[in-house]
Amino acid sequence: MGETGFTNITDPPKPRSSLSKTAMSSIDNLLRPAEGTKEMQVFRLMHRLAVFTVAVLCVMISLESFSTAVVILRGQVSRDLPIEVYSANLITDYAGTATIKESPLILQVLEGSTSPQNNSVYLETPSAHSHTGCSNVANYNHGMYDNDYLRFIFSSLQARASYNISYLTELELIAPVVDCTFELLVLGDQTVLSVYYLVRNKGDPDQ
Repeated sequence: MGETGFTNITDPPKPRSSLSKTAMSSIDNLLRPAEGTKEMQVFRLMHRLAVFTVAVLCVMISLESFSTAVVILRGQVSRDLPIEVYSANLITDYAGTATIKESPLILQVLEGSTSPQNNSVYLETPSAHSHTGCSNVANYNHGMYDNDYLRFIFSSLQARASYNISYLTELELIAPVVDCTFELLVLGDQTVLSVYYLVRNKGDPDQ
């Protein structure tokens, strides 16, 4: 019989050196930090911080807008809401301190008459007025303060708001009155219109 060879099973097989080196190299590549200069890493960090800051600001603005909307919808007055005040310097003196029939507006401008007028009244100075517009205002908007347009606004107000404000149907327009010193009128602003409506009671014209 030929010789029979025996293998010592107590000795574990030795790993192949080439496979071991390949595995270790792969692990090193995974653990190695991403390549790039230090400046690029700082730039990426700053970019992430900027994005995070913008996101936080957007959330804060959204929350403030929501709270403001709730205040407005509830009809509550908030001291945080911006309030802009614009002045008109002539109307107070023309209205006077007594009854409107005794005011300079009626006695001087309308010569004591409270009958309905065909024109609007434009107060230009403490002693001068016009029935055509504010001639001394460089940025005067003729379209916004046109006599027909001012009367159209009053008619629309009577027609559409009388359901909730019933006394509007009892009023008769004498004349629209415009103070030519109103700040936004002088600036030529087209977002806000200021007009005073001089009216009388239909059932009692002398009132």
